[in-house]
Amino acid sequence: MTRVTFVALPDAGYVDGMGMDCLVLLREPKLQSMLRGLLGGMDIEAHLAVDPDEAMDAMTRTKFDAVIVDCCEFKNGAAIIRSMRQLAPNGKTIAFAILPADIPQHLRTEIPAHFVVQQPLSVDLMTRSLRAARNMMLQERRRYFRYAVELRVTLETMHAGVYEELQVRTTNLSVGGMAVVAPAHLKSSWFGKIQFNLPDGGGRIEARGEIAWLLTGKTAGLRFTQISDKHRTAIEQWISARVVEES
Repeated sequence: MTRVTFVALPDAGYVDGMGMDCLVLLREPKLQSMLRGLLGGMDIEAHLAVDPDEAMDAMTRTKFDAVIVDCCEFKNGAAIIRSMRQLAPNGKTIAFAILPADIPQHLRTEIPAHFVVQQPLSVDLMTRSLRAARNMMLQERRRYFRYAVELRVTLETMHAGVYEELQVRTTNLSVGGMAVVAPAHLKSSWFGKIQFNLPDGGGRIEARGEIAWLLTGKTAGLRFTQISDKHRTAIEQWISARVVEES
């Protein structure tokens, strides 16, 4: 039986790199082998878990590109997926539910999974489903991929009718936000305007955001809550160009 040691990520986000990861919660060895082969053929690493508590612990600490839950083996499989949706790292993770063939239609629709497949699993159907899911996973991955870079950022907010401005520096940047180090303590309730320049002619970026996580009071993750398509695209293109240059 294969077991996996899960590594906690400090910001519950992706590490640098574009390889994808899928948490697979099931016990049937033949299904494990089949899914590992299919996922591996699509450059997706399968992380096997055989215990629901083990899987929930992993999903609490690490963001996965996809999660596959065997709801035949684990009768609370639907509840596991629903619980995953409440976890910040995996609230939008692509989910598969493996269901028994005789499950009523109304129960199928109540499961918050992107893909529902029935036993016995068809290799052809599973392959086509995984290919479709992979495109969705890539789109989601681009939102979270973090590029290590140090940029000067201006944070602006209004607090009790008083304008406040703070200069911070990034440690990494993604399409969805950034990690920053501040010279003074940040409040977990901070939200406001974020402004910075992308180097090498990347342009001026403006967005509104909020604190997503806070470690020491001076190290925090900012999530963009409002950003134009133009500026979002500029960040994505700038990061992509840096990755190509360094590869």
